[in-house]
Amino acid sequence: MQRRKFIQNLALLTGSAVFTNFAPTKVTEQKKKTVRGYVLSKGKGIKNVIVSDGYNVVATDKSGRYEFEPNANGVAVFISTPSGYAFKNNKGIARHYRLLKEVNKKKLSISILFRLTLMMMNTSLLFGLTRKPKMQVT
Repeated sequence: MQRRKFIQNLALLTGSAVFTNFAPTKVTEQKKKTVRGYVLSKGKGIKNVIVSDGYNVVATDKSGRYEFEPNANGVAVFISTPSGYAFKNNKGIARHYRLLKEVNKKKLSISILFRLTLMMMNTSLLFGLTRKPKMQVT
C-alpha cells in the first residue's frame, strides 16, 4: 500500500515538473505594448490635445507628445480636435483616428502621428455674432 502511494506521488511530482517546461509563457507573461506619438501642426507640437483608445485617455505635453498603454479591447486611437484646427481628410472622411490593426501589432511600441491644419478664422464675423443686440426705443 505504501509503495503504491509513493509511486502515485512520484508520478504527480515528475509529471508536473515535465509539463511546467511546456507551459505557454507567451500567454501568461504578455509584454505590454506602448502607443506613443505626436500631434503636430506645421511641424510644431500642440499642447493639451486629448488622445484616447476608448479606454485610456491622455493629454499631449507642451511638445505635442503623448504615450500610453493601449487596452487589449481597443480598436483605434483617436484625438479630440482642439479649437481652431482641422483634420486631414481622406475622400471626405475626417482622419482623426488610426486603427490599431493598420499599425504593426507585433511591435511593442506603436508610433502614431496626427497632423492638424490651423484654420483661418474670420474674426470680424465672430465679433459680429457675439455682440449684444441694441434695443431701439421708438
